Amino acid sequence: MKSKDFKSFEEAKNYAQLNPGSTIVKEIKYVVNLQPTEKNIVQDESAKNLDLQTFLKSFHELKRLIYETLDLDEIISYGNNNLYRLEASVSQSNYSENDRQNLFDLRQKFNDIQAFHDELEDIQYMQYKEEFNESISKFYSILDNLQELEISKVIQKEIRELIIQSESSMTSSKALQNKAYLDGINKLNNNRPKCYKCGDLMQVRSGESKHFWGCTNFPNCWGIKSFNKKELQIIGK
Repeated sequence: MKSKDFKSFEEAKNYAQLNPGSTIVKEIKYVVNLQPTEKNIVQDESAKNLDLQTFLKSFHELKRLIYETLDLDEIISYGNNNLYRLEASVSQSNYSENDRQNLFDLRQKFNDIQAFHDELEDIQYMQYKEEFNESISKFYSILDNLQELEISKVIQKEIRELIIQSESSMTSSKALQNKAYLDGINKLNNNRPKCYKCGDLMQVRSGESKHFWGCTNFPNCWGIKSFNKKELQIIGK
């Protein structure tokens, strides 16, 4: 699902009214009170009956976690368990526009933290330079939105580590090139010629950017043989 950033509650409200069928509206329907459908929004009757004291307690705890804690899992767990309940409650008429705006701002920050958390889980499967660079770019974008939060320290740390990983990794095209080269070497070594001097098998050797056949009986035998055009093509040279 595509995401969309809004600078204010009113901007989100206007977007939702102009695009009622958009999947992006799913995250904000509770806040703008647009009569969400059962298909898109989890109906939580208990959330609609939250009293003000319970609402404020949950709201301030969520705000504390988002602004002050470094524990990603704690933020994600509490947010997932309480944000929709808070949004369902604030859609009622006894809450002010200011209440809705404050909750909307928390939702935006939570979404960025969730995106950071999800990207972290994907990093463990990355191996190429362009993958690391893409994550670095995403983290910088998230960091711009969360500068005032404690969690920004974690994001900065991950960016530093990703830069190190990116610098020491190869591009996917280079990795494919290396694989093709090694596959070619293995293919040649599976069909090795015999040394014209001693009769022992030869093996692929390289030196000074050149590849050639060298006798396996080296240094007792110095027999060598240059690669022909077909053999050079097999290793991509």
